[in-house]
Amino acid sequence: MKLRITILFALILVSQTMLYGEPDRIVLRDTGQQHNHWELPSPAVQPEVYYDDVDQEIIIVGTGSASYYDVVIESVNDWDVSLSTQVNGNYGTIDISSLPADEYCITITTQWNDTFVGYFQIE
Repeated sequence: MKLRITILFALILVSQTMLYGEPDRIVLRDTGQQHNHWELPSPAVQPEVYYDDVDQEIIIVGTGSASYYDVVIESVNDWDVSLSTQVNGNYGTIDISSLPADEYCITITTQWNDTFVGYFQIE
């Protein structure tokens, strides 16, 4: 009986993942712009960034080495700033439900001016 219940829950979990999917990872490129700190190399402050098309948000998972990240999201077509905000160095989300379908550039900067750039598309 326990095995059947376990299998049932596993199937439900797999079906939920297949139905809703997981957020897409945004690959960040280190621009090499680093200033004012020697103790933390770029990988120590580089966050992981995800685009969740279901919840219409950007998810930033920091390393905790940076206190905060300045985030700028620009349309690639006209390079106008669509969103600009600051998120916690551990974890933050950005609501992008107001952005129209387009390709976007996300620029993330630490307090030491380490800069990371990635791209995502809203369909």
